[in-house]
Amino acid sequence: MGREKRKGKEVVVEKPARKRTRAEKEAERAEMVAKAAEEQASGRARPFQIREDPRGRGRGRGRGMGRVRGARATRAATAAAAESDQSDTAADSDSEAEQSEQSQGQSTHESPTLRRSGRTRQTSPAAETSPATERRTGPRTRGGHQPQEPRRSTAAAAAARRAEALEAERAVFRMDTVVRLEPGVLLQNLTKANAAKVKRLRWSVQEEDWFPVTRDSRVDRRFWTLLQASFYETYQRRGHRIFPHRVLDWVSLRTAAGGADVREHFAHFRGLPRLLQIEQNRYIEDWVRVFYATAWIAPERRAVHFVYGGQVFGLSRATIAGILGVDLVDVSLHEMVYGDADPPRRAMVGGIAPSHEAITQCFRQPFPASYARVPSLLTPEAYAVHMALRRTLLPRSGYPEGFTGLQQLLLLHILTHEPFDIVDFILAEIEDVITDGMGVVRQFPFAHWISYICSMIVSAESPISAPYRHDEAPRFPVYRPTAPQDRRRGRQAERAAMAQLSPEAQARVAQEDEALLAAEAQLPGGEDEIHWSELESDSSEDVEYFPAAAPASHDHEAGGSREPAPESPAPATVSEA
Repeated sequence: MGREKRKGKEVVVEKPARKRTRAEKEAERAEMVAKAAEEQASGRARPFQIREDPRGRGRGRGRGMGRVRGARATRAATAAAAESDQSDTAADSDSEAEQSEQSQGQSTHESPTLRRSGRTRQTSPAAETSPATERRTGPRTRGGHQPQEPRRSTAAAAAARRAEALEAERAVFRMDTVVRLEPGVLLQNLTKANAAKVKRLRWSVQEEDWFPVTRDSRVDRRFWTLLQASFYETYQRRGHRIFPHRVLDWVSLRTAAGGADVREHFAHFRGLPRLLQIEQNRYIEDWVRVFYATAWIAPERRAVHFVYGGQVFGLSRATIAGILGVDLVDVSLHEMVYGDADPPRRAMVGGIAPSHEAITQCFRQPFPASYARVPSLLTPEAYAVHMALRRTLLPRSGYPEGFTGLQQLLLLHILTHEPFDIVDFILAEIEDVITDGMGVVRQFPFAHWISYICSMIVSAESPISAPYRHDEAPRFPVYRPTAPQDRRRGRQAERAAMAQLSPEAQARVAQEDEALLAAEAQLPGGEDEIHWSELESDSSEDVEYFPAAAPASHDHEAGGSREPAPESPAPATVSEA
């Protein structure tokens, strides 16, 4: 059907142009390609120039708009023209694709390849997803610059890779505190267990009760029974930590002792200087925690049994002495101070301390018997040895002004070179920590020596002990004490008060102190003499120190109210699988 077109007063009916078939278009294009090849071969080809397709102009405004501009038409004619134009466009695209393939195949043998401009060909899906296209789709700036992500240098990338590798290695030593159980199995809640209950569960039982013949398969292989796993879980809940030991530096100790050779005192005990030095200062925290949760010490500390790597090991005192490289001596310092008292013994104040004649050589002279035995009155050499022992062999972290009978006896044996059983001393301290109640948050001592013993009881090729030999295993730092003239050492409050006085007043106070000390030294001792043990207070490893409560107003009626306040109720839930 034709289309009407007004030209003045006459109505002109235009007939629609006949559509070319696909065969006609292919023949026309083949003729054009042959003619171009002939011209190229004869040298009569014109310079190549890109010519825009005139049909692309109408297509740019959208498909189905038609090619006739500025005329009115009926709705039926418009729909028919749109359908015919869509079919023509599809046919043109197919014929163009086939013709381009043929032309490219022929020109490969006869002429250089003629590439069409990107503005005249339709964008392909591959081009839409190319990285270059994605970079150009970003927001443009006023100057046309494309903002790009900052590129890391090669050194920064290598440093990042090294940091990731180091983090992966350190992850091996992160402690896995989860106790794995079978579904439906529960652990005992021991958060409120006092010393009596702990002794009844661990110290008063036999070895066959603590380590049955068969292991309980309901708990993971680190433990032998559910009770041992319950102790492990309770230690985690109560916040028991590893004691922060130190390794000794003999040069720093010599400076702190005023030039005295401190190492000579320790060298009289075979293997003791090597234990206190830097060789055995690494530890594996989970080994230590499992040891304190599973250890059972035989009567008279003849042996210790514990679980390591899923197996039960029993080590006698002679075996432990051979691993640590120390001598066995039939002298127990704990028995000399506390006698045959049951553990825990560190809560006992006093005990049998060295006599005044024996211990007076450790203090600055004159030192009368009426004086309290406190570390601030020790000689520089004795003070340096005492503070080193508090961080190594006899670990104490709280109340530095205390000086118990056990600390005095140990210091006297070190300074006088009197032998004593080092293995028995270590086992007795471990026994006190194990048998203490859960209400007292103790710290686990000797973590580095326990880890060293565990690494030595298995073969060197065993994968169980591999973490101990790794360079990333945690280590205890070196102890560097303060010098005698350091202002941080001793009673800082007294020195600060003395610094506010004039030089004349400071000299007068010093003379009065010396005169008073000489006068007290001349006083005879009687039965009413105040002994040092009445002023002594045991050192503690507790996290917090709480002073004794003041007497209540009705203590004389009800018999006293100094019992500790009940703890906040612990969560009743326990670990499950």
